[in-house]
Amino acid sequence: MHEALRPFRTFRRRHLALMGQVARIQHSLLDQTTVLGYLWILLHPLALLLVLYLFFSGRVGAGIPHYAIYLLVGLVQFTHFSKSTASAMRALHRMRSMAVNVIFPKDVLVYSSLLSDAPEFLVSMAVTVVIAVLTGVPLTWALLALPLVVALQLLLVLWVSLLLAVMYVYVHDLDHVYEVALRLLFFVTPIIYSVAILSPPAQRLALLNPLTHVIGFGRTIILEGRVPPAPALLGFLLVNVVLVYAALVLFRRAEPALIEQL
Repeated sequence: MHEALRPFRTFRRRHLALMGQVARIQHSLLDQTTVLGYLWILLHPLALLLVLYLFFSGRVGAGIPHYAIYLLVGLVQFTHFSKSTASAMRALHRMRSMAVNVIFPKDVLVYSSLLSDAPEFLVSMAVTVVIAVLTGVPLTWALLALPLVVALQLLLVLWVSLLLAVMYVYVHDLDHVYEVALRLLFFVTPIIYSVAILSPPAQRLALLNPLTHVIGFGRTIILEGRVPPAPALLGFLLVNVVLVYAALVLFRRAEPALIEQL
């Protein structure tokens, strides 16, 4: 167990303070501390929702109750995933002067980037719940389990971000490739449609996508008013904890080479 915890041993209280300071800096640079910044947090998914609803509500969404909220939950969770991972991918390069000249675990910069994006995600999820209730979705006790879904999504975003941050140091054009990959991921993730309309082979492929599960958890709580099955939640948790650990081990082992490459 002592060896298994080795990747975490160099993380100290001072690193937590540093993470908070860097997160505040990055948050302010994103213009999310202004009125217009916070307004854009709310308007961006709503504008995309309006476009998608107009085009897809007729056939694709015909058999989905509260299709607008169904869309909104998927958009909010996918937007957080895509924006946070893309930003964290560039964290080391963006803060390379600090990474090279200051001694601290460099994964702190990845955590700081994710932390700076977290308020937007939390606000968007809260607004989604409010809109759902206002449009007729029943308010249930299952909403108390929504923070668990947020935590699971953050785990997913964390290991993907750690891997991307390592790769980006060596391949600066990765941001262009990842932008295209995210566009493809948007359409292979059941955001606009339901997994049920897919063919059996396509359903099996869709279920390999972790976003399918975490978005499904959010929809189950908000739209269906029930907590997702415990085995599904626990399975997703265990898989992502293992992947976070593996990504962190890889990051820590690659760290000396990353500093030289920066």
